[in-house]
Amino acid sequence: MQVHGIALAALLAPVTFIGVAQAASNPTVTFAQVNDTASSDGLTLTNNGVSSATLNTSVATGDMVSFTYENVANLPNYLSGQLSAVELINNGAGVTTTAQASGGNGGYDVQAFNSPFTISYLLAGRATGQNNLLTVTITPKLAGGNGMTIIGPDGGQSFSSSATNQANASYTETFSSDFLKFQANSTLTAGWVSSALNPDLEIDPDGLLSDFTADIVATFSSNPPPAFIPEPGTVALLGAGLAGLTMVLRRRRA
Repeated sequence: MQVHGIALAALLAPVTFIGVAQAASNPTVTFAQVNDTASSDGLTLTNNGVSSATLNTSVATGDMVSFTYENVANLPNYLSGQLSAVELINNGAGVTTTAQASGGNGGYDVQAFNSPFTISYLLAGRATGQNNLLTVTITPKLAGGNGMTIIGPDGGQSFSSSATNQANASYTETFSSDFLKFQANSTLTAGWVSSALNPDLEIDPDGLLSDFTADIVATFSSNPPPAFIPEPGTVALLGAGLAGLTMVLRRRRA
């Protein structure tokens, strides 16, 4: 989750983690939505007390979330509707930053993350086969440079963050999925918005945000929208079926 480029959706309508303005003639299409399950407070930030802070889910095995694909044609039934998924940051290790936060004094607190990281949403309960519903990778373009940023009102109970793959960003952002194919040169955006922040957002004396837990919602968009790609097993089964049908037709002709 790149905290760099975060717009406070709760404050800046609707500013999502990815909230990057798009030209009206070239709009992005929402293809996925994520919501925390009932009051799970799945996201945590831990101030390590040594001028570093770590963003992670409440447990290393991930936060349970509700994941929904939207505006994706030809989805099979098992990928339709609300899906139970696991949200993981850096495969459970979380992302640590040493970047100093800015703001405070009643304004907006801004915390950048200067390390590369991934935020993954994995289909829960799938023991075999592909399970990567979506993975967002954010990497600062410069060593130690800012990637994702979270921003929220000092003393407030919410924040937002956004990421994009536009050339003027100070980081790179990519999407990957076992089920979706993104066209080359697609415009990609991602946004996260918090609620139920506990305690209120503030900056510690060491210059980084203080500890908090929060619920998160997320929105992911692409222009053009991604296409569904069948699993290899499905393609193989279809190929076998076509081969069998061809043999039957040949025998009948003979």
